[in-house]
Amino acid sequence: ITAQISQSLVAGDASSLRKFGTFTLKVRKATTARDIHRGIQIELPEHCIVLFKPAQELAEQVNDEYVKRQAL
Repeated sequence: ITAQISQSLVAGDASSLRKFGTFTLKVRKATTARDIHRGIQIELPEHCIVLFKPAQELAEQVNDEYVKRQAL
């Protein structure tokens, strides 16, 4: 399953698993950041990140279980 999701994301498509969620790819543009430990600026290249949005059914199920555990 993970190989199919990866292939779909590399091709630029979103990948959905019914009742689980949707994986999408977001491109972050190159930017300049600061290394606070060394006090220097560093260049961050353009890169991709994977986003996950859970399906409503999954989110509700997890939330319900969490609330039950907190009540104990």
